[in-house]
Amino acid sequence: MRKLRYLLIVSAVILFIGLISAGNTNQYVLDKKSYLALHGTTNLNNFVCNCKEQFPARSYTLKKSSKQDIWEFGNTYLKIPVTSFDCGIRKMNTDLQNALNAHLHPNINIGLVLAEVIDDCQTDITCLDDTNNWVSVRAKTEINMNGCSKTYWLDMDLRKLNTTRLHCRGKRKLKMTDFDVTPPKVLMVKVNDAIEIEFDFIVNLL
Repeated sequence: MRKLRYLLIVSAVILFIGLISAGNTNQYVLDKKSYLALHGTTNLNNFVCNCKEQFPARSYTLKKSSKQDIWEFGNTYLKIPVTSFDCGIRKMNTDLQNALNAHLHPNINIGLVLAEVIDDCQTDITCLDDTNNWVSVRAKTEINMNGCSKTYWLDMDLRKLNTTRLHCRGKRKLKMTDFDVTPPKVLMVKVNDAIEIEFDFIVNLL
């Protein structure tokens, strides 16, 4: 049976569709070629903080909703260590960690709640049968950062590379203050509140 599967997550966050048995506990792992980054701006320039984490295999559960082309997930979280983000300048890394209170909340957690195919697909997502056919997916995610949890809807693109590999990509804009995070400020340089999480994941189904 075809079904929708995880990735994501903004900031952070991570979603996908695979070939597994609905209702069972399954595993996935992100390929080393996967990309996750935070994009931001200051009053002077732009910056990018790339995630350097090599994520271990993770488990998830999946079931088909009573509504067509909607899949519900359980225990589907991606833990991203705050210290894994590299902004290219050590001082910026430290400022980011301090702003996110990494000593108290060391991880950014992104959970997938449900996902829905929004292209004109048939039941059981048969539009994913063709390799390299991009499909538009809308996912409900929960992001926990700095001890605060928020729910976001995320639009992403997904395609099947083969029977065990998926490619998904997307972006989501957030505000740091929504998570009680005060944007860092150093001397005359002030980070703006708005940030964008970008991901480009290769997901291996185990």
